[in-house]
Amino acid sequence: MLSEKLIELLSDGTKLLPDVVSAVIGTLYDPPAESFNLACQVLFTLEEINADINLNHTINERITSLVVNGEYLLFKLYESYGKINMNPFLSHFLYVYRDGLQLGVATDAASRLHRIQSTLISLFLSGEEYKMLESMSSFQFCERFDGLIRRVDYADFRVFNGAIGLPDTHIEAVSAAVDNVEERNEEDYRLMRELLGRAMIEELSETEIETTSRLMNNDTTLITSAIDLSPEAMTSLLKMNSDLGVSILTLLLTTDSRTEILDVLKLLPPTLFVLEMLNHLLVAFPPSHFLEKDEKSELLHSFLSNATRVIENHHCDEGEKQNISDEIGGQTRLVQLLCLFIQSLLRTDAIKLEDYIYEVQSLTIRFMYVPEARTLFQVAQNTMNERPKTGQTPRSGTRLTSVHG
Repeated sequence: MLSEKLIELLSDGTKLLPDVVSAVIGTLYDPPAESFNLACQVLFTLEEINADINLNHTINERITSLVVNGEYLLFKLYESYGKINMNPFLSHFLYVYRDGLQLGVATDAASRLHRIQSTLISLFLSGEEYKMLESMSSFQFCERFDGLIRRVDYADFRVFNGAIGLPDTHIEAVSAAVDNVEERNEEDYRLMRELLGRAMIEELSETEIETTSRLMNNDTTLITSAIDLSPEAMTSLLKMNSDLGVSILTLLLTTDSRTEILDVLKLLPPTLFVLEMLNHLLVAFPPSHFLEKDEKSELLHSFLSNATRVIENHHCDEGEKQNISDEIGGQTRLVQLLCLFIQSLLRTDAIKLEDYIYEVQSLTIRFMYVPEARTLFQVAQNTMNERPKTGQTPRSGTRLTSVHG
């Protein structure tokens, strides 16, 4: 749940919407690393508020401001990704937009709040229209929202695993994901969505993991519709529930989401759980049976390049950081993990070093102070030195020295 401080900030109806967002982000020690967890807490809070409103019809100005500011925050946190298609909370926006439209002109307090949300989100979904919000507070928006709702063309969106082709009326139009939900067991979908949401922020019980596995194996459309495919979400899932995360990613690679999953994998940070998952995909399965040669090459080239940039920009979590040596120590651990991962792939002949020589040299030269990087750098140099003499690359396993962490 959100802290009292964050609830207080988000409940302020007098500040401009961008100023509220800035104030909330200002409470984070490391915004890039903490934004997804914050967004999940905001989403859960909004869903709890909506559930409480529907039951008790308890609404006041603070709650209304919290909802408006909260939705705006979910949008702004991922605005830098470009199109809203990349926002991990797009499914939430589409649901709220649809539900608000279905209320028509109902005037009770709960319906009014839902229509306020729907109108706000229509501005996010309609492109440049949201910029009018930059000069409004939540109070001002609630006073002016009538007449601001925009028509949303769902054909512009790609949700989960395909383009959405829908009727031309925005009231009846819903996303392909919502259409799929209506065709299957609604209870199973809601359970899957809840379990996946929690799996990204806490460890699930054995029973909950078994339930998730059963649901997704019985109906793969449940997982493709309910899963959040952003890099932040996948990283959190692998950290909190690594075995389940590997199972989910493995399953998704057999669906129409395969290309999208491979693109997400390229952007993951080189944490222990991510590297274990990649090793599982690259080594545990024969490449000819699981990843095509070109897919594996593109994935690794992009992942290694991105991982080096991630390490360069690494900052410790607030609870870990004591001084500058902790920052260096955090970088060192990531470099060690990545170098050991590369050496593992070389030992198992999963890759040839000459195919990734640029990425390996970039990593090892930048972090030469780390023993594992020096070892890998020497392996790379030996490979480069022998190529002109023999015209062949030595077998990777014969050149590797033992590494001591």
